[in-house]
Amino acid sequence: MTGPLISNDKILTFISKCLSSFLPWQTTFIKGRSVYNAIHHLSTILSSNCTTQGVLLNFKKAYNHISHSWLATVLNHLNFPPSLTSLITNLHTSASAQLIVNSCLSTPFNMSDLTIFSRALYQLS
Repeated sequence: MTGPLISNDKILTFISKCLSSFLPWQTTFIKGRSVYNAIHHLSTILSSNCTTQGVLLNFKKAYNHISHSWLATVLNHLNFPPSLTSLITNLHTSASAQLIVNSCLSTPFNMSDLTIFSRALYQLS
C-alpha cells in the first residue's frame, strides 16, 4: 500500500508546485516564503482602497468536511485552470490501489469504494 500513497503524494506535490506558480501570493508550504510575507501582503492590501477577494484552501484539514463538487464549482468560478480542477477531483474520485497479501498482488480496487477512504485525502504526513 506504500506505492499508491507515495504516488499520490508526488501528485499532490506536483499540484502544489502548479498552484505556487498560479498563485504567486501563496505563502505557506512554499520554500522561501513565510507567514511574514503573507502578513505584509495582507497589510498592504488592507491599507489600499481597492476591493479584494481571498481564498484559503487547507486541503489537509478541510477537504474531508466539505462537498467535493462544491469545491470544484468554486475553483471553476475563480478561473482555476479546468485541468487543475479536474486533476484534484480525479485524485479523490478515481484513486485505485493494490495490496500485497502473502506475496500475492491483489487486483486493483477503487479506494473510494472503501468507507475508510471515501472522504480521505490520500497524502502521507
